[in-house]
Amino acid sequence: MRTIVALLVAVLLILAFLIVISQPETPETTTTSTTYITSSTVTSVQSMYRKLGNLPSPSEFGFQTPTHPSIQISPKMKSKLPLSLSDLVNPELLEQLELNPSQRDALLKRGFVFRKWGKYKDLSEAYSYLKNANIPIYVTVDSFLHAYHVQFDSILAEIEENYLYEDLINMSKALLNSSLNDLHTMSGDYREAARRNVAFFSVALSLLDPSFKPPSEVSELVNEEVKLIEEHGGIRKSPIFHYKEDYSQYRPRGHYTKSEKLKRYFKAMMWYGRMAFLLRKGFVSEADSKIATLQAVLISTELPSSTYNNEKASDLWLRIYSVTSFFVGLADDLTPYDYLEALKELFGKEIDLTKVKDEINALRAELAKRGKPKIYGGTGSCVVYPPFTEDKLEECLDKSAGMRLMGQRYVPDSYVLGKLITPSVGLYVGNNRPFTLGYTNGGLARVFPRGLDWFAVIGSDRALQIIREEGDAEYERYEQVLEKLREEFSQVDWSKNLYWSWLDVLRLLTTPKGEEYPAFMRTPYWESRQLHSALASWAELRHDTILYAKQSYTPRLAAAPPTPKIKGFVEPLPEVYARLESLVNQTIEGLKKLGYLDQDMEARLGSLSWALKRAKEISIKELSGEELAEEDIMFAVEFGELLDDIMRGLDERTKATVLIADVHTDLNSGLVLEEGVGKLDLIVVAFPYRGGHHLVVGPILTYYEFKHPMSDRLTDEAWLNLLETEEPHLAPWQLSLYDTSSG
Repeated sequence: MRTIVALLVAVLLILAFLIVISQPETPETTTTSTTYITSSTVTSVQSMYRKLGNLPSPSEFGFQTPTHPSIQISPKMKSKLPLSLSDLVNPELLEQLELNPSQRDALLKRGFVFRKWGKYKDLSEAYSYLKNANIPIYVTVDSFLHAYHVQFDSILAEIEENYLYEDLINMSKALLNSSLNDLHTMSGDYREAARRNVAFFSVALSLLDPSFKPPSEVSELVNEEVKLIEEHGGIRKSPIFHYKEDYSQYRPRGHYTKSEKLKRYFKAMMWYGRMAFLLRKGFVSEADSKIATLQAVLISTELPSSTYNNEKASDLWLRIYSVTSFFVGLADDLTPYDYLEALKELFGKEIDLTKVKDEINALRAELAKRGKPKIYGGTGSCVVYPPFTEDKLEECLDKSAGMRLMGQRYVPDSYVLGKLITPSVGLYVGNNRPFTLGYTNGGLARVFPRGLDWFAVIGSDRALQIIREEGDAEYERYEQVLEKLREEFSQVDWSKNLYWSWLDVLRLLTTPKGEEYPAFMRTPYWESRQLHSALASWAELRHDTILYAKQSYTPRLAAAPPTPKIKGFVEPLPEVYARLESLVNQTIEGLKKLGYLDQDMEARLGSLSWALKRAKEISIKELSGEELAEEDIMFAVEFGELLDDIMRGLDERTKATVLIADVHTDLNSGLVLEEGVGKLDLIVVAFPYRGGHHLVVGPILTYYEFKHPMSDRLTDEAWLNLLETEEPHLAPWQLSLYDTSSG
């Protein structure tokens, strides 16, 4: 399955070997007193990191950067607002749908309205129901977004369970063996660094393999750490790393609750992703930070020489990092590659590890040139004091700098959410109790961001308007920080990896529509409808990547009607479908390059790509006022069957819309921000076509944003139970989409 990657690794290793044997004057030796790493070995390892570590970049390995040709439309769709009952081709559907007076009024004024349903959590079943009830169908953009989520989530889970799990075990065993050798041959601070590394890898192996027994030298330490992880009880001091860690993060969530293997993989990868070998004192003592730096140096330099089952630890690390980077992105923290490069700069041709301790400050300075985290991920449970400024957040980031073996990834939405909270935005200056407000020892603060914040930053004026209307902008510097972030994201490459490309689809979705679109799609209410779908899809993205995406923290229907002449339309969003089609093709190409694409994956993704191409073509016809062919109409009528084909072979849970992800943690209140999708509701649209307005119905994703105790981070199973017993309230702007009585 991974022939291409294996061949590349083999070629790089052969080249590295040839370089080494061509320089006999700098032998690579290991003794109990002195350890040398040749510059040529470091260079060859760096080459591998550059080549495979940057694999997600479309320009690497011949990936084609997705192109987004402009969609040419000759707008001839005749529409108007408001409507009267006489404008409707099939007004009898109002009775069948049991719309109340305010919903009918909203439909006529806006051209659409949401209707509570909650009948299905499977889109195929929802479309089949509408078809069998002879309800004119409206194929929603939500359906395509959810279909992509299902592919993304199921493929990632399959790769993790069938390949990466075993790679992670083998890498851990290789590095444990090397660390044990260090423990038995080194002395002083180096021996202590080796002891902690033995414990570090033993924790991961204990989480991955219940039969694993940690070495006697560290068994007590490992058992204490594993107990904290299994209890996932919140903020506790790590017995190994000596700083406060949020152990609630180790509760398996997302698709990782589907099997015991995925649960174990989740916990071990969370351990490797969160635990930092801190560079400086702050969260730890100066002595501990020095030992942590020595730990990182030992691990980095031993990656290329440590083996298990004839595979180098560096090959295994690169394989895991490459595929996960293609999905989510590059690490937000220093990696072993950064340490190798810094060592080469510091020591030159030959690296004498026994001299690292004496040059620790110079090494720190060299590593500082390679950046620091952009997202504060809760390391050390950072406390900040007044005055609350952006510099205070930078102090937390400085203290949390260091290597993480498989660091959680920089994702732009987490970066933004982490910026639009206190201390960066200052304290509350309003007189109400908005969603984002929290009571802290430092005063009334913005301790929670909102999903709307991200969309406001990437250009949605409607999102910003809602934030202002609901009081969530009433902080000292919210508007200033937001404006800086808008400028920062005004020109970025949205094709870095699948995560960024998915965000780009949502960015296009929330863009206001021009004169080529019908009247109902050019109102503030429709902009809210687009935001609603985008936020639900964003929640699905965060659900799928909950293990890898670095989370931000705040420091502290009835009887069938007569058969209509027209049975269905597609939500006319050709630019969105074109971009999503490009994302699907990027996924196919990337997985093929990585060697993970099997026939089932390719068939499902190919079906989705074809469906998006057809949706784009039909959308252009609709907006151009062209008469739809029978096959265009049947595309909508038979859409449920098409979805079945796109999701063929996947289990019910994977296809379900009910999912949840926590995206931000407030250390002050002990609460997390949960972003959820529930059972499907309906959108009723008066769609303009051929001189009349046809009432059509389609399923839409539901979106929930609420706070929940961090000690009980929700799984998909717990979320479904909560939905059925105590459904969270919708925000005012969401309620207004269901009828006019609440907005």
